[in-house]
This record gives sequence, structure tokens and C-alpha cells, in this order.
Amino acid sequence: MITELFVYGTLKRGECRESMWPRKPTLIREAFVRARLYDLGAYPAIRVDALSLDDDAAVDQCDDLDWVAGEVWSFAPDAIDETIDALDEIEETNQP
Repeated sequence: MITELFVYGTLKRGECRESMWPRKPTLIREAFVRARLYDLGAYPAIRVDALSLDDDAAVDQCDDLDWVAGEVWSFAPDAIDETIDALDEIEETNQP
């Protein structure tokens, strides 16, 4: 079960969408991910590819990835569905 979400940009603490989270997290901590960072004009997007550190070819591909700074927000299990639904709405990922 998912209970933690990595966020970056306007959903982080102190940013303009911080108040849009529907439930309070149980914990927030700083984090970094290796990802492909895309400039979509008005906002950035990242794509996190699954990497196996046992696979030399996959490790070599890490050189092509960016370090993206963000936060990990942890939630109680009974809060996660509502939280994901709200984030889908905020981020407009629920479009046809």
C-alpha cells in the first residue's frame, strides 16, 4: 500500500499549492530522486524510470538523469486515497 508521495515544485512546503493538500501528513522530509526533468513551459514534469542497480547498463543511464529536489510526504493509510484523488485533480491528471 502506498502511504508516501514524492513531490517537487509548487506542492512542497512554503510553495503556492501547499495549502491544497486535503489531509495533514504524518511526516515530511526532504528527498531527491534521479529522474528525467522536462520543461513544459508553465511548469516542469519529471519521469522516474525504474532502475536496477544490479544492471550495469541501467546504472550507466543514470548519467543522463537529473537530480530533482523535493519532499516525501507520509500519510496515514486511511488518508492516502483522498490525498491521491485531490492531487490528481490539482495536477489535472484525471483528464480523458
